[in-house]
Amino acid sequence: MQTQLTIPLFLTALLGASVNACLPSHRARHETDASHTETQLKLLEARSQSVSTQSTGKTALTNVRILDGWRIGEPTNVIIDGDSITFDASNVRSTIDGEGGVLLPGLIDSHIHVNRLASLETLTSYGVTTAMNMGCDNYTLCSALHDQPGLTTLFNAGQAAAAPNSTHATVFGAHGYVNSTSQAPEFVANVFRNGSDYMKLISEPNGFSQAIHDALVNATHALGRVAMTHAQDYGSYEVAIRSQTDGLQHVPFDIPLTQEMARRIRRQVQYVTPTLNIAKLVTANRTIESIISPGVSLTYEAGIISVQRLLCAGVPILAGTDANDLADTFLHGDLIGITLYKKLQLLTAAGMSEVDVIRSATVIPSIWHNLTRRGSIEEGYRAELLLLKPGSDPLQSISQTMDIARIEVTTKAKPVAPEAADMTTEERLASMREFAEEQKYIQPGGGEIIPASSSTSDGGFNSVVFGNPEQGGAFSLKVAPAYQGHLAPSTWTPPEKERRSSSSPLKHWAEKRHAKKEEANAQKGEGGE
Repeated sequence: MQTQLTIPLFLTALLGASVNACLPSHRARHETDASHTETQLKLLEARSQSVSTQSTGKTALTNVRILDGWRIGEPTNVIIDGDSITFDASNVRSTIDGEGGVLLPGLIDSHIHVNRLASLETLTSYGVTTAMNMGCDNYTLCSALHDQPGLTTLFNAGQAAAAPNSTHATVFGAHGYVNSTSQAPEFVANVFRNGSDYMKLISEPNGFSQAIHDALVNATHALGRVAMTHAQDYGSYEVAIRSQTDGLQHVPFDIPLTQEMARRIRRQVQYVTPTLNIAKLVTANRTIESIISPGVSLTYEAGIISVQRLLCAGVPILAGTDANDLADTFLHGDLIGITLYKKLQLLTAAGMSEVDVIRSATVIPSIWHNLTRRGSIEEGYRAELLLLKPGSDPLQSISQTMDIARIEVTTKAKPVAPEAADMTTEERLASMREFAEEQKYIQPGGGEIIPASSSTSDGGFNSVVFGNPEQGGAFSLKVAPAYQGHLAPSTWTPPEKERRSSSSPLKHWAEKRHAKKEEANAQKGEGGE
């Protein structure tokens, strides 16, 4: 029996791999057949038998400077007790000198596609200790990857819901079909019966009607669970916003979202995971762009303006990469692990301050994904830590988050907060509103121009999203020169790029694939004679 696995469309269009992720594609035999799953399960079983989860006693990280979510503290000691952080220094058995290095919580990638053990090992080596896997068709494999001692914890979406006859279905082979509103409850129930942590939906120009999208989100919320929606163009984003899905994946890359759309996202307590790195790669390649977005021209500039409007509205921004297992075979700009650091740099270029960018990969996703004991360095939290080399300061330069001296990863994963799963939809949203608006948000002000700070420092939003309670009303935005001034209206036209139909490039690509298949079949025939 052949099994389909999940990797994102953005990176698989050229290979033609059959998947169900950001956008699924055609079959790539070495990743989709049952032998891959069997091999991975064997590797995981062998590892489980060789890794010890027994505690070796307390370990003290001495002379470290904790980044507490806002600032870097004075040198102190952090104690690792089994899988937890403590500040109780009694009975310490071993000591590690941090030499004054900055100590961060383990990073969280809020949008990724992982199907093999080696990817977890790579993520761990980069200090990415939690990842949100945005699609999984083989529930057995995803369950086995979820909770590997000493490695990145992987939370999984199940089979993504896609519309029949949509681009996902006709071009990229998606198979999680929902044909009507009446089918939504059973489809969603099946996803969660198979152990998925959240629901994934696809919104695209020829995808679900608003009614079906609403029905899928409502069915998810009726179970007390969370929905994530893929949307990369303006019209599909409108559908996703109206559905009141919880997490919006990507931003519009054809026409920037309007200020009112951004404000509505904020009012509805939704959050957004832009995937700027993969968008930058895709919009630079006309062939890939034509395949993943037939008939809709995409530009990186539209995505940047969308992110800036979200920042102005105070929408929570989560760092996610859309990186995947197969990137190393054909697209070197989107590798597992390192791509999160590239994403952090792109967010600073888009206008976020260094501290807010670090929060987008730590405390912010831990809150919005209902992840317990993650994203901060506090008593009782998971001992997942990223120690930087002496002298490195990520608040001065976000690239210095890569100056890794040591990584600590807890031995045992913990589930999504059970109290959140038990909440009704109304209770969950009320809780989020109370936390976001009463405790953390700072209003940046209105108007079409981002409020400027009187300070001459780089500054940045500190912070529109879960703002620093000690900061007042002045904000600055580090905006690339091309994006300064008034934000573009909804009638915005992509710069230096004609809007075009992508039928010709797509047809050309399909013809080349067909010709190669015909040639291969002919060669097989000659060999058999």
